[in-house]
Amino acid sequence: MSMSTTDAGSMASDRRTAPAAELCRLTILSAHTQVDLAVPLRIPLTLVIPGIVDTIRNHSESNDFDTTAEHFEPSDWSLAKVGREPLSPTLSLHEHGIRDGELLILETADTAAPSPLFDDIMYTVAATDAQTYRRWTPDTARTTGSVVAIAATLVGTSALALGSTGLTGAACALTAAALLTIAAIVTARVYDDGRSAIVLGCASVPPAFTAGILFVPGPIHAPHILLGSVLVASVTLLCLRLCGVGIATFTALFGISIAAAIAAGVATTLPDVPLETLSAVSIAASLIILANTHAFPCCSPSFRCRRFPFPGIRSMKRGI
Repeated sequence: MSMSTTDAGSMASDRRTAPAAELCRLTILSAHTQVDLAVPLRIPLTLVIPGIVDTIRNHSESNDFDTTAEHFEPSDWSLAKVGREPLSPTLSLHEHGIRDGELLILETADTAAPSPLFDDIMYTVAATDAQTYRRWTPDTARTTGSVVAIAATLVGTSALALGSTGLTGAACALTAAALLTIAAIVTARVYDDGRSAIVLGCASVPPAFTAGILFVPGPIHAPHILLGSVLVASVTLLCLRLCGVGIATFTALFGISIAAAIAAGVATTLPDVPLETLSAVSIAASLIILANTHAFPCCSPSFRCRRFPFPGIRSMKRGI
């Protein structure tokens, strides 16, 4: 049988253009051996694992550095990623999504791959005992921010009150108080953040009081305190009525501002009476009234603002 030169050349070119088998370069780690292999990518693992086991067995026999005997008695072996479940033996490496350079663990089929201690060593070192030795917590950050915000408001309003700003400073302080009050209401109603709403509502008190002082011309006296206290009472009443949070805080601020307004009003009409005496008497009277509002026909401010129904109180004339 003869073959022409053309047929021989075509067969040789076909052999040269035939696609090479796709290989995946892996690192296989067993109990005492680590080998780098090029494994077929699209062949099921059932056909690939025996060759890997034979390669590791031959490598263990020629290993002069590790004298520990490696056990190859089990007939069923599996490959797995570090910390993952074993790979299915009926699928290929390509179907498992294995790529070049990956590390696979070779072990018996009835043993799960060991889970890694840490995915990120540096993160683990930073997070070790973080809750035990952590002094800066979210609550600490919130509290510090709240204190700094109110302190900054006090410093700013004190600068306006001590400086000769006049009506310009009063307008700025009143605008700041209005914006803080609106922010407190929006924070409580829209974002449901009661603690931030309380802080914003308390921060609106110093600008309101400063605006009342600056709106009245002349040196600071009873009329200045009267207008400032009225503005503070208005701001706290809005927060108490619309925020729905911080009832005790805003009620206390409202009571103090009303007491100060009463003392300043009496001092304005009776200039001969010392302001200190009027302040002490009015504050005591206001606290007594606020503490005993249930004894009067009017409802307490907190129940009015929350629109709670009042329970009926039995009269002493009726039988209990």
